[in-house]
Amino acid sequence: MFVTEVSALSTMTRFEASFTTAIVALAIAEWLYARVMAKREVLAYPT
Repeated sequence: MFVTEVSALSTMTRFEASFTTAIVALAIAEWLYARVMAKREVLAYPT
């Protein structure tokens, strides 16, 4: 599976690679933002 992913990445165009990287970066940023907001809610409203 890893070998097929590497070969697929090598056949990708630069645009596709940068587009995929942007989507992954956005997903990570959204996840981090959600975690920060969740921590803020816990701090603001302690149970």
